[in-house]
Amino acid sequence: MEKIAVDYNLVYVDIKWSEIEKTKGVYDFDAIEKQYQFDKWHGAGRRMVLRFVMDNPNYIADNPDIERMDIPQWLYEELKEENAEGEGAGVFYKGETILELLGGVGFSPNYKSPKLLEYHRNVIKALAERYDDPTICAYVEVGSLGHWAEFHTWPTGSGEFPDPPLAQEYMQPYVDYFHNVKVGIRKPYPLAAENGWGLYNDVFGVTPDGATPTFLEWAATGNTDMPGAEEEDIWNSAMPDWWMWNYSGGEFADGDFKTNAFDENICAVLKQIRDSHTTWLGPCSACDIKVGDPDYDKYIYNVEVMLKNMGYRYNLASITKKETMDAGENVPLSLEWKNSGVAPIYYCVPVTVYLVNAQGETVAEAPVETCTDEWLPGISEVETELKVPENLASGEYELCVRMAADAEEKNFINLAMEGKREDGGYSLYKVNVKGKETAPTNASSVSSAASSVSTETKAPENGKSKFPIIPVAVSFGVVVAAAVVAVIVKKKKK
Repeated sequence: MEKIAVDYNLVYVDIKWSEIEKTKGVYDFDAIEKQYQFDKWHGAGRRMVLRFVMDNPNYIADNPDIERMDIPQWLYEELKEENAEGEGAGVFYKGETILELLGGVGFSPNYKSPKLLEYHRNVIKALAERYDDPTICAYVEVGSLGHWAEFHTWPTGSGEFPDPPLAQEYMQPYVDYFHNVKVGIRKPYPLAAENGWGLYNDVFGVTPDGATPTFLEWAATGNTDMPGAEEEDIWNSAMPDWWMWNYSGGEFADGDFKTNAFDENICAVLKQIRDSHTTWLGPCSACDIKVGDPDYDKYIYNVEVMLKNMGYRYNLASITKKETMDAGENVPLSLEWKNSGVAPIYYCVPVTVYLVNAQGETVAEAPVETCTDEWLPGISEVETELKVPENLASGEYELCVRMAADAEEKNFINLAMEGKREDGGYSLYKVNVKGKETAPTNASSVSSAASSVSTETKAPENGKSKFPIIPVAVSFGVVVAAAVVAVIVKKKKK
């Protein structure tokens, strides 16, 4: 496999129904996970963007006239026998014209089938039982419907897309069974707005038809591309602020990333990133640039600029400065975090202030009680209290901070600031600790000192508090948390 030339932390997996349930009721997760190298990616700290697919245009033996499908054979036979509403199992779309339009051929199932609805619910439940875990799967894309599970059956004759009430019956299992991983959808629907879902835009970038402005208009005022929709459906589908609580993702249109990295297009792409509050893009993304690409130097600067404008970009802007601490003291700390990115992190992750000794060992730590998924662009102020151990020896220590990428604290987020440490945290300032052997013996004076630290005081006229809030150095060279998605199995160009 060619080595990807840019950093990435997500991998895209689209699971076809024909792969996961070849035998009715038997979900072969072991085979899927081996095929897509789940152990490799999980071991490397990379999480999935997961999509379930019933209809993925492709072709066999370079022959677009050969019928093929992405649902299991047993299901096709049952749908054919059921003949829901007299419309058979569905539609095979094939031939040279279809190949030219879609880049592949396939089968669009009859979405009106009660059997299809029932079995679809079962497979989504099984997927959730396996992958509704943010340490494995970062984001779920509500797929299921349409070509590539992208909510359309264009061109005419390649299948009938369900009207909003029926389409939302296919969405409902995602609501019922995914409770931990963030869920998003290709286009706004009332059910998506009601449940606070994210959105992904699979026609991102510079396109002749202005697809991204249309996508944003759907989000702002309602989706006018819902077959069979009533005015009420359109009105209720609007979700203009979706990015504040759930992800904004997608991929570049037409399988063409590099055109979007040209100098003449980069400004338009950056505007789309800002307007969409984009956190990740893929599989068609900067991951298309491989090591050894002769055009690497032509694209890489613009790629880095894209990444710095995506997702969250956190730095600790200031923190209470307390250069002398006593063993046994409870030290209140005020932290001011700045997010100069376009979106929050979407998951509540651990933030910790900690004290290290000269050997780099942690001797005290204090979790910051906060919900990081609420840290929108701008400033977020939080408080914590560091308990200095009673038996800590006198000497010089260092105050540090870290933000984990997951609840297990196995991986840590790169912050946009200086002082990066090998343990994933960042050094803030030196602290002189007075151990019990040097601390005052007068209990009342110790109590008074502790009280003066923990009690809020009015800031003097110069704006400085009694224990000053110090600014923290920012590193503009650090790319924080924007994610491009590596391709596990590439889709055909659309």
